[in-house]
Amino acid sequence: MVFKIKKKAPKPLRLQAKDTTWPDNPDVRRWLNWAISLIGEKSWLGRKAKLKSFASSRPPASHPAPADFNFPVTPDERAGWYLYQCELYLDSPFDFDMPQCSRIIPVVQRLGSHLDRIVLIPGATERMQRSLISSGIDIDSTLFELTIASAYSTRGFTQETQGQA
Repeated sequence: MVFKIKKKAPKPLRLQAKDTTWPDNPDVRRWLNWAISLIGEKSWLGRKAKLKSFASSRPPASHPAPADFNFPVTPDERAGWYLYQCELYLDSPFDFDMPQCSRIIPVVQRLGSHLDRIVLIPGATERMQRSLISSGIDIDSTLFELTIASAYSTRGFTQETQGQA
């Protein structure tokens, strides 16, 4: 007697909105919450909807691979894309863009760990807010500036006086 075993097509592995096996990153979450507070929750939800649409409309990779490191695709709205990638990294780890997050997350984590100092730096919050709201400002430049500012804030900074070393 021969039995036929009918195989079901495997369902794609997909995490729920919050996966307990993926560790939370409090520093990234702290920075993300701060950044969203600067633009407003309502504004963020509208931007996020557009970014989700962009992400789902991306063409598939030329060959199946866990990550395509050769051709990063980002929307014109880069600041929002960074926030979106941080949110995916925290809450939906199979969905974030690994090549881009490998560049974004370490910087954001550093900023989140020094956020209590950054918000005390004159102009830092306003600078971050402008770069999140205005598409004409490069978010990478702002993140770099805030990283340097946070480094100075932890090590001390003495303003130069002309004629003194």
